[in-house]
Amino acid sequence: MLTLLALAALGGAAFWPGLSGGYLFDDLPNLAQSRTWKVDSLAPAALWAAMTSDISGAVGRPLAMLSFAINHALTGEHIYSLKLTNLLMHLVNASLVFVLCRQLLVLAPGECQAKDRAPPRVTLAAGLVAAAWLVHPLQVSTVLYTVQRMEIGAATGLLVCLATYLAARSRQLAGRPATGYFALAAAGLLGGLGFKESALVAPGLLLLLEAFVLRFRGPGGRLSRPIFGLHAVWLAAALLAYFIVVLPDAVGSSAYEARGYSAGQRLLSQGPILVMYLGQILIPSPDSMLFYYDHLQVPAGLFSPPRTAGALATLVALLGLALAIHRRWPLTALGIFWFFACHALTSNVIPLELAFEHRNYLALLGPLLALVELSRKATARLHGDAAFTAMSLPVLLLAGLCFLQASTWSDPFRLHTALAGRNADSPRANYALGVELHALARGDTRSPQWALARRQFEHAARLPQASALPDQALVVMDSTQGTPVPRAIWEPFASKLLAARPRPDDISALHNVVACRLTGRCHIPDAYLLDLLDRLDAGNPYFTEVGIIRANFLWNGPGARDEAINALRERRSRRKNEYEVDIALAQFLMASNLHANKGEILMLLDAAGAQELPPATREKVRLLAEQLDAATREEGPRQ
Repeated sequence: MLTLLALAALGGAAFWPGLSGGYLFDDLPNLAQSRTWKVDSLAPAALWAAMTSDISGAVGRPLAMLSFAINHALTGEHIYSLKLTNLLMHLVNASLVFVLCRQLLVLAPGECQAKDRAPPRVTLAAGLVAAAWLVHPLQVSTVLYTVQRMEIGAATGLLVCLATYLAARSRQLAGRPATGYFALAAAGLLGGLGFKESALVAPGLLLLLEAFVLRFRGPGGRLSRPIFGLHAVWLAAALLAYFIVVLPDAVGSSAYEARGYSAGQRLLSQGPILVMYLGQILIPSPDSMLFYYDHLQVPAGLFSPPRTAGALATLVALLGLALAIHRRWPLTALGIFWFFACHALTSNVIPLELAFEHRNYLALLGPLLALVELSRKATARLHGDAAFTAMSLPVLLLAGLCFLQASTWSDPFRLHTALAGRNADSPRANYALGVELHALARGDTRSPQWALARRQFEHAARLPQASALPDQALVVMDSTQGTPVPRAIWEPFASKLLAARPRPDDISALHNVVACRLTGRCHIPDAYLLDLLDRLDAGNPYFTEVGIIRANFLWNGPGARDEAINALRERRSRRKNEYEVDIALAQFLMASNLHANKGEILMLLDAAGAQELPPATREKVRLLAEQLDAATREEGPRQ
C-alpha cells in the first residue's frame, strides 16, 4: 500500500503543472468541435448516444466516449477535469504496472520462487520500474493530450488482462483453480478494446510472457500442452488474418495514394522511427520530444538514405541479442520483445501517420524491464540503502524532466512556441504556433501578434511537407478584412490542393475555406471557389469528401440546388457503396421536396444502411428515415 501511495504522490506532483493546458491537434475535431459526447445528464439514453458516437473505426471506441460523457455530465466542458481524469487513469495504470512487474520478478526463471507476498527487494525493484514508467517525460504527450485517454484506457484493460493472466497461471502452477482469473483476463481485454484497438496486442504480449517467463509450464514443471496449443492457435490465427485480410487490404488502400508513399515505404520508415523511439526512452531529453513528426520523410529504398538499413540492422541485432540471452536474462529478453510487440500494429502496413509519441505509452515498459536485471545485478553487492539510492536517482531525474515537460504543456502558447522551436521543419508545429498568435491578435491587424502569425504561416507554407493548412490560414487572414482575398494569396492555396491527391489536412483546409465563405466571414469570390472545386472534383472523381464539399457549396453558396443534387446523383452512378454520398443526397432531397422524392430517399437510406457504418452514422440514418416518415404523414392529408 505504501508503494502505491508513493506512486500516486510522485505522479501527481510530476504531472500537476500540465493540467491547466488546452486542446491541441486531434483534440479539436474529436472533442472541442464535437457535440456527440457533451451530455448534460447521466441518463442511460444520453450515455448510450455518447458511447455510439463514431469518433473512430467501424465499431467506435464506446468506453472512451462513455468516460468523456461522464466527465461532461459531472463537470461540464472543463478541460482541466478532462486532463485530471487522464492523470487519475494513468496513476491506476502505474499501480497495475507495479503489480505486473512484481509478478514477473517473482515468476521469472532464476528469480525467487512464487509466494503470495513478494520479498522486499522484489517489491522495491517493481516499484522503481513502475515509478520510472509513471514519470518518464515521454508519457506527458499521452497523459496531457486529452483525446489519448483512449490509449490510456486501452492500456488499463491490457494491464488487467496481463496481470490476471499471470495470477491465473500462478494458481495453475500451484495446482489451484484459476478459471475466474482467466475470465477476468478476458474481461480486461474486452474493456481495453472498448477504449482503443491498440489492446489487440494482448495475445502477442501473453505469448511473450509464456515464452520468456512461464515457459508454457504446467503443474510439476512439465510442458502444458493445452497452454502451448492455445497460444499456437492464437499465433496461427493472427498470421492468417494478417496475410489474408490486413496485408492485402492495406496494400490496396487508397489511403496510401493520399499519403504519397507505399505500404513498403512505410514499413521501411519504421526502422529509423523505432530507433528514434528507443533514443527518446533511454535518453529522455524533452527537446527530443517533438510531438509533431510530419517533417519525417519516407525512405525511397533500403539504402536511400543509408540510415534506413543501419536502423533496421540495429533492430535485428537487438532481437538477436534477446534470443541469445533469453535463458540467462529472461526479463531483459522479454523487455526487448515487449517493445516490438507493442508497436506491432502501428509500425506495420496499416496506413496510419508515421510516428506519434503516445504509441510508446505501454511500449516504454519494455526497455525498463530490459534494464531491471542489469541494474539488480549491478547493485547486488550494495547495502540495501545504497542500492535503493543508486536505483532511485534515475527515477528522480525522470520525475524532474517530467515536471519540466508538463510545465511546458501548462499553457497552449508556451507549448506551441516550444514545439516550433524544437522542430523548425515541422509544418504542423509552425502552423499551430501561427494559430495561437492569430488568436492572441484578436483580429487586430496592427497587433504584433498578427504580423508574427502571418510570418509563421508563411514559413510553414514553404516547408517541403506542408499541407494546404498554412495557405488556408493566409487566405482567411486576408479575406476577413472586408475586401476580397487577393489572387496572389489565393493561387498558392489552390495550386497546393491541385498539385496532388488531397491529404486529410488538405481536405480540412478546403472545408475551412468553404465554411468561412458560407458563413459570410470570408470575402472569397464564388468564381474562385467554383473553379477550384470543379478542378478538384474532375481530378479526383472518386474522392468522396471533395464531391460532398462541392455539392454543399453549390447548395449553400450560389444556391444552385439542382446542380448540387445532380452532381451527387452523377457521383453515385459512377461509384456505389459510398454511404456519405447516399446520406448527403438524401438530406438534399429531403430539404428540397420531401414528399415527391420519398421513394428515392428511402432507396438512398436503405443503401446506406446496408453498408458497414459507424454506430453514430447508423443512428443518423435511422433518424433521417423517421423524419421522412413523419414529414410525409403530415403532408399526406394536405395533398
